[in-house]
Amino acid sequence: MRVLLVHNYYGSSAPSGENKVFEAEKAMLEKHGHEVAVYTRHSDEIRNGNAIARLWGKIKGALCTVGNSFTARAIAKKCREFKPDVVHFHNTFPLISPLAVWAASRYAPVVMTLHNYRTVCAAGVPMRGGKVCSLCLDKKCAWDGVKHRCYRGGFLATLPLAMNITLYRKKLPRWVARCIALSEFQKRKMVEVGLPEEKIVVKGNFISRAERVGRVEKKNQIVYVGRLSPEKGVPTLLDAWRMIGNETGCKLLLIGDGDFRNEYEKLSDGLNVEFLGQLPNEQVRAIIAAAKFVVLPSECWEGMPMTVLESFAEGTPCVVSDLGALPECVRNGELGEVFKAGNAESLAEAIKRLLSRSDYAEVCAAAKREAETKYSEDANYKMLMKIYDRECDD
Repeated sequence: MRVLLVHNYYGSSAPSGENKVFEAEKAMLEKHGHEVAVYTRHSDEIRNGNAIARLWGKIKGALCTVGNSFTARAIAKKCREFKPDVVHFHNTFPLISPLAVWAASRYAPVVMTLHNYRTVCAAGVPMRGGKVCSLCLDKKCAWDGVKHRCYRGGFLATLPLAMNITLYRKKLPRWVARCIALSEFQKRKMVEVGLPEEKIVVKGNFISRAERVGRVEKKNQIVYVGRLSPEKGVPTLLDAWRMIGNETGCKLLLIGDGDFRNEYEKLSDGLNVEFLGQLPNEQVRAIIAAAKFVVLPSECWEGMPMTVLESFAEGTPCVVSDLGALPECVRNGELGEVFKAGNAESLAEAIKRLLSRSDYAEVCAAAKREAETKYSEDANYKMLMKIYDRECDD
């Protein structure tokens, strides 16, 4: 099968799970003998350089977000030369734009992975003021996003995204043969905003067998992996740790970085907490493997966090908030514990419950089985081939 993969890489200053998924799926397809071509752009194109270059980059990014006819022509040319059986889009923001989807649909069936909610929400993640906000989804209109400056806190920054959503909301379902949602939760939300249910299939991310580390002994440590920011629930986690950290006998390790790191380090003064910053994936996986469990205290809708999959692959349970796809992944009590988002007391209780479980070893084993049966590369490849084959047959 000939597959054309299309993706706009996010800026290198902010490591992205979407970038990782794109590269993993590309490697998986090549491994199974498919002919793969790629068309990529990189957000660093408009973010690097001196002040004038960055200003022009912002203008260029805004114009491309509304519609990039140059990229659409480039995609059409790529399709004529490569003659793909299917074109699979990952991220089109900001430099590729949905016009490229239209261009590709004239030559082959188009599959699009919905890594986030950017097709209906200017922020990408439905959130405002540190809390979940589904205003634009509920109204099926993106202009409240402009009013509240939902993208990077700016009116002018948000306006092109709102225009993008307005222009392409009804057109994308006609151009795309199949949308891949990362969870049943996301599928429900997309159906609610008008995406035809018959065009959506659920296929989560996966963990490559080669990425897994060997079996290691569990240590008295609990791990958070992710951006250090309010929507990820880090303040709630630190509040909970202040309540029970001493009695757990464990150290809390925070892996990741962000604008709020200095503030959170001050909040954790006197607690058994260590900030490790950004680490190579291999080192992160080794730390996860040795942890009692991983905490994801998100106060926003997560798609399919790779941290959950990496934890399960290492036989490490998770404590997660009750938002988005997280409860669906953990299934309260089976593969970890679920707590009420934004509630430090609820998180503290969930941590104590998991630490005191007499069947903790069984929960770890169940997490590893889940990774092998549901999130393995082999299982994911079979799901992806069913999607591709169906569109090619149609």
